[in-house]
Amino acid sequence: MPRNLGITDETIINMYKSEMSFKEMVMIIGLSDRAIRNVLYKHGITMNREQFSGQPRKNKVNEDFFKIWTHEMAWVLGLLVTDGHINNKYYSIYFSQKDERILQLIAHFMAADYVLTAFGRTKTTPTLIINSKEIKKDLELIGITAKKSLTVPFPAVPEEYLPSFVRGVIDGVGCVGSEGYQMNVTS
Repeated sequence: MPRNLGITDETIINMYKSEMSFKEMVMIIGLSDRAIRNVLYKHGITMNREQFSGQPRKNKVNEDFFKIWTHEMAWVLGLLVTDGHINNKYYSIYFSQKDERILQLIAHFMAADYVLTAFGRTKTTPTLIINSKEIKKDLELIGITAKKSLTVPFPAVPEEYLPSFVRGVIDGVGCVGSEGYQMNVTS
């Protein structure tokens, strides 16, 4: 794809140094983000990885979901802590459940496109994958990181939302007995 008229290497470098995102630069310059990076490499410009645009979002999700405490957020957090997975390399979180209704509810609460995939060794368990750099950052602020089973502290859940969090934990790895007042949580 050719460069738009009047756009020089110096113009590209100045746009980059003004912290313009690659998405904005692509629109103005007329080159792909890879071609823009090549111009910067050619001139020895050290690049900040935060400005890389990456692929555009394919599936919608409320990226502010873990920013404000709600009963729904606390419930999903309880599920994630006990029965979810945070990818170490990518900006992805996974929820795998045999009961697909739970995945549909998570997707509904997170305003996420409900796209399921089979994941894991057997590739038969329905899995909801949420891709978001922002959500992964917010979870880290709460103390939930990759390899969480080795490092997760009990999150500082506001008292008002503690019952919802515990309900998420129970829905993730617990069960309620059919006789009397009995509940089991297996970890």
